[in-house]
Amino acid sequence: MVPPGKDASQWELWRREGTIRGTVAAMGGTSVLMAAVFGFVSVAGWRSPDNLPVGPLLILIALVLAVVFAAYSLSSRWACRAASRNGASPSPDEQEEDKLWIAGGLHNNPKNPHIMVPKRSGSGTGMTVNVGNAKGRAAVAVFLAVFVVLPLVIGGILALSR
Repeated sequence: MVPPGKDASQWELWRREGTIRGTVAAMGGTSVLMAAVFGFVSVAGWRSPDNLPVGPLLILIALVLAVVFAAYSLSSRWACRAASRNGASPSPDEQEEDKLWIAGGLHNNPKNPHIMVPKRSGSGTGMTVNVGNAKGRAAVAVFLAVFVVLPLVIGGILALSR
């Protein structure tokens, strides 16, 4: 995480705390589920090396993705509630900025033609995908197809062909 600017509002500080909490929860949940995936594969491999059941494995992998999304979504909601309880509210500019981010981390701005946009202030360095336009959605679809769906399909085919 990039340290907050010296002129960060109370709302910004609460939002950042929510992002940090979401990152910790996502990493913790992912670690537990990945341990479950590795444990399942190990035990299933010992019991029946030629016949690995794919269904439970696919469910665990889907849960990993769901945990990441849920962690950021819930932490974003927590930050809004905590800020409100402590008397912090977003400025009109911050409200407009918040509308452009889904679950605090996915940029969704149909008016911006760029596929890659800078990450949200305070959430690290680098770029993220703008899912608000067709090219950005296509980039995400290609990424998911190549790095999630294709390995799962190939793994399933290999597992079922034994």
